[in-house]
Formats: sequence, C-alpha cells, structure tokens
Amino acid sequence: MKRPSPPRSTTSRRAVRWLRHHGDDLGLDTSRFGAWGSSSGGYLATTLAVTADHPELDGALGITGPSSAVHAAVSWSAPVNIARLPPPPAESAFHAIGVDPHDWLLGTRVADVPHLAKAASTSTYVSADAAPLLLVHGEQDSGIPIDQSEEMAAACARAGARVELVRVPGAGHVFGDEDRERLITLGLDFLLRHIH
Repeated sequence: MKRPSPPRSTTSRRAVRWLRHHGDDLGLDTSRFGAWGSSSGGYLATTLAVTADHPELDGALGITGPSSAVHAAVSWSAPVNIARLPPPPAESAFHAIGVDPHDWLLGTRVADVPHLAKAASTSTYVSADAAPLLLVHGEQDSGIPIDQSEEMAAACARAGARVELVRVPGAGHVFGDEDRERLITLGLDFLLRHIH
C-alpha cells in the first residue's frame, strides 16, 4: 500500500465547486445546494454538511474559488467515526476475503494511523455552522452500527447544529422497499424545508 496522507479534499467537495462554477450554464440555483447519500455516499453527504467552514480541506485540485458548502444534507446508514467502526460482519463479502473496506479510505490499516482516522471522521468537524442534517439508520445495521449516526446526532446537538435522527426499526444496512419509499419522502421534505 502507498504511504497514507491526511485527507485534504474529497471528490464531493470538488463536484460541488464544479457545479457552482458552471451553475449558470446548467440552469442551477447555486444558492440552494443539497446532498444525499447512503453508506459511503452518506459519509460524503455528511462531510459536505459539516465541513463548510474548513476551507483547508478543499485542496487545490479541480476548480477552486467557489464554495463547496451545501445548505442541507440527507445521510443514510453512514459511518462518521472511522476509528470506531467494527470489522465487516460475518455475512459480508469483505469478511470472506479478509478485507476491511474502512482501511481503504486511509490507504492503510485504520488501527495504525489513529490521527488520520480522526481527521477522516466527520464527527470531528461538527460546529454550529453545519448545514441541517437528516440522519437515517437501521437499528439492526451490523455493518455500520446505528451508534455512528447517534454519535453524529449528539455532536450536532452539542454544537447547536440542526440535526434529525430517524431510527428504522428492524432494518439493516439496506432498507426494504416499504421503508425506502417512506424515507425518500422524508428526505425530500427535509431538503425542501431547509434549502428554501
């Protein structure tokens, strides 16, 4: 594996800056951006929500200048504290091949680089300036336990940031059709309420 380096920029932050830069050509209202993701995508959405006041994380790749901030985010089943993630559950394909996908984020074993694990954990960056955040998590998620979203909700509450946590009883890491339809409606309502 290559030598790890501190996370400085994410593709998601560059994508937001690109969209803002080209917003007029694309017919976008660049004053109203939201983010939504599940699992690793939820990690990216959460990161966008809580790191707007950390320009040092933008890096110098891609278009620079426009803000990488979003105005609200929806995060399903996301990791927020990389250092506290359990190994893949026994039913996971990753477990079968002896790989922990969380190590990939840092380029080495998480246990070997606690300072990088902290820097890559979204719960590290929460402040009162965080964008409103809707966290949705299955109570039976064995891959990314619900205590990850609970930790983020608690950090937001302590900082005075707007956060809502929706626990999904009986659900694992992936939501069933019935839950998904209801949760998509909740997410859209949340974004419309906060982005307007």
